[in-house]
Amino acid sequence: KKKKKNEKRSPSGVAPEIVQFRTGTNDFVIDAGAAHSLLRPEAVEAFYHLYRATGDERWRDYAWEVFKALRKWARVEGGGYANLKDVRWTREPSKNHDDRMESFFLSETMKYIYLMFVKEDPLPIDKYVLNTEAHPFPVVSSYTG
Repeated sequence: KKKKKNEKRSPSGVAPEIVQFRTGTNDFVIDAGAAHSLLRPEAVEAFYHLYRATGDERWRDYAWEVFKALRKWARVEGGGYANLKDVRWTREPSKNHDDRMESFFLSETMKYIYLMFVKEDPLPIDKYVLNTEAHPFPVVSSYTG
C-alpha cells in the first residue's frame, strides 16, 4: 500500500519513543512498551537540516504537521506542553498528558520548528553549525591554533 503525502505514522501524528522495523519491508510498528513521547527534537532537527540543504518545501510541510500535532495533543491549558503517555491516544488530550515537559522540548524541538518558518534565517548553515543541544557555533574558516 502506497503512503499518502504527509500520512501520519501514529494516530495522533506525534512520534513515539520507539518503533520496531518490520523485517524485509520499509515499514515499522509502534513498540507497545514505548508508545509514549518525550517530544524529542530529532525528527524536526532532521527536517530543518534537510530543508536548509535542499530548499525542498516538503520538509517544512512535515515540520508544520508535527507542530499542529504537538499543539493539538501535547499543549497544556494555561500554558506549556506535556509529554504524552501514548501517541496512539486520540481522545481527550489532557487525559494523555504526563505531568512533565523535558527542557529540550523548548530549547530544541520548538527552536527547530521556529527556524523552519522564520523569514530570514538567523543561523545560515554556511556561517553556523548547531551542536547536539541546538546551540549555534560560528563556523571558523581557518584554524590558528
